[in-house]
Amino acid sequence: VVRVDLTNEHTDVKVMFSKKGISHRDTVSNMVRDTGAIAGINGDFFQFSPATPLEGAINDGEFISSPKHSAYGPRPHLVIDNNKNPYIAWFDRKMTVTSSATNKPITISAINKASVNYNEVVLYNKYWADKSIGNVKHKDMIEVVVKDDIVTDVRIGKGPVAIPKNGYILTGRSRVESWLLDNFHVGDKVKLNITSTPNFENIKMAIGGGAKILENGKIVSKGTNMKGNNPRTGIGITKDKSQLILVTIDGRDSTFIGVPQNTFASILKD
Repeated sequence: VVRVDLTNEHTDVKVMFSKKGISHRDTVSNMVRDTGAIAGINGDFFQFSPATPLEGAINDGEFISSPKHSAYGPRPHLVIDNNKNPYIAWFDRKMTVTSSATNKPITISAINKASVNYNEVVLYNKYWADKSIGNVKHKDMIEVVVKDDIVTDVRIGKGPVAIPKNGYILTGRSRVESWLLDNFHVGDKVKLNITSTPNFENIKMAIGGGAKILENGKIVSKGTNMKGNNPRTGIGITKDKSQLILVTIDGRDSTFIGVPQNTFASILKD
């Protein structure tokens, strides 16, 4: 158990991820060491190859990874706003990019998330990794490189390329091929428009989780329930909102088997 005093002006809470980018897996101990953190715990659920958090991750008003769209059954997020007020929220967001060539808003499905078929437009920026996806998964992958709000390259079926620090890369193929090739050309000016509820620009940190398991001191289950005895990691907010309580329970061993989710909720309530 770690208690975090949010009223301490020297205390900060952030999302940690590999120094190689959020698409790289790493141990919690390595990330604690690399960031100089006092303590760290497991974060969101993630897919393995490449590593991608299932929900959102925000540091200092920037999306490190976008939350899923509300239509896909989003999970709750722990949020700490710029005034260090903690709360649990479900995100809704709208993300589009517009080129001066057509002034037609193109929907961005995700930021810094892997896709199976890339039948949607995905944005990758400096938080993903040093290089883009390229043609590793699909030989017809389209990548629009944007630097300082200007299209600097349009690539088709080429290898991974460096992601600009002051820009991003729009990636897609198949169903969105015409969206990318017809709307974006070298030299075009590009405008990125992202809005969210709650407003990500007013958020100090946010991270997705599996489920909300306590609400006003009552045990609930809103989200994913990983049934059975399992290792558990959770974050609680004290009633006066002055503290976070970070709790981990080990499991999957002969001497410590973990606990069910409702038992974990009872422990957090206690």
